[in-house]
Amino acid sequence: MVRAISRAVLSSMVLCVVAVVPPLRAAPTTVEVVDGRTRNQRLWRTTETVAVEEPLTGAVRMEERTSQVVEVGDFLCYRDGTGGWIPSSPRWTLDGGVFVSAGVGYKLMAPCSSGEAIRYYPAEDDSEVVLRLEGLSAVDGDRRELLREVRAGIEGKILETDPTKLVYPDALGEAIDVEVELTASGIHQNVVIRKTPSLPAGMSEISASLVLETEINLDEITAPSGRTIEVAGQSAAVPRAGETTEAAAEDLISFSRSAVGGGGQ
Repeated sequence: MVRAISRAVLSSMVLCVVAVVPPLRAAPTTVEVVDGRTRNQRLWRTTETVAVEEPLTGAVRMEERTSQVVEVGDFLCYRDGTGGWIPSSPRWTLDGGVFVSAGVGYKLMAPCSSGEAIRYYPAEDDSEVVLRLEGLSAVDGDRRELLREVRAGIEGKILETDPTKLVYPDALGEAIDVEVELTASGIHQNVVIRKTPSLPAGMSEISASLVLETEINLDEITAPSGRTIEVAGQSAAVPRAGETTEAAAEDLISFSRSAVGGGGQ
């Protein structure tokens, strides 16, 4: 009986010794270095505690180590009202019956329903860029014809699954939506085609493309000041019958205003 009790006590002591062995590595912590923010950069610092064993004595000591990661990208941050840098987080909000951009350096105001102009105010600039959507045209060689005019009074809605996108469903007729997308650097005006429209007689589905007609007040902005505005757009082949084009909305038609004067967001 005595020997059995001794063995039990010894086993318990061994377990206690194993339990107090320090972990070889503590979970690292990562924080942002706020002073490291710029328009196109964010700085992250990682700190971790590592167990280091002395080769001669076998003693274990805990050592703190730090490392840094520089995140680089276009318009990662924008300036707030005090001049500090804030991480970009583009999203739509509804303010007083008007859709307004948030989380970006520029300001964009869109009407609650289709048929009215969109107003774009670049960051750190007093310009007002007015975009007035006119319709969707088909282009085939030198021939250009208006397919759909904008329907007025279509109520806009912010997508629940993606708050960067504001959609006016059927604004260009049945199954053709207008989408205004916010990005950190500017905006995209997209067309979402859920049902392929019929082309004018004589146009080929193979060679024809779709163009979103938008009137922009460029002359009012550039003529008095000599400033320049860059506008980029894409036209795409007419989707074949039965093809799904919602996922490719940005590839169909896009508008982006990327620079006014010396730059800006």
